[in-house]
Amino acid sequence: MNGVEQDELIDYVDSILRELRTGEGKYGLVLTRSEEYNGNLELLDIQWNIVLDKIQEVREGRGKEELLSESEILFKIANDTVFSLERYSSYRSSQLGMFISAVSVI
Repeated sequence: MNGVEQDELIDYVDSILRELRTGEGKYGLVLTRSEEYNGNLELLDIQWNIVLDKIQEVREGRGKEELLSESEILFKIANDTVFSLERYSSYRSSQLGMFISAVSVI
């Protein structure tokens, strides 16, 4: 929105999202079994593509208002996605703790 094209940043975000959804890439990101997280990740990917369309429209000289609005939606979905992964991680940690406790008793 500041008039400076950042195609490298767009490519970086694309590669991160692709790896989060597929588990394949150079960052070592892994897939989860969390339906909530994976659903949020899918929404995030859809919204990211909407933002990319708005970026292109701004580059073609159209107004920035829609880009700002869609970017705010993207931020909210990203925030929800992070919190869903945090809940999943906490759940998995407690499961691991119970497993370790059970193994210790045995």
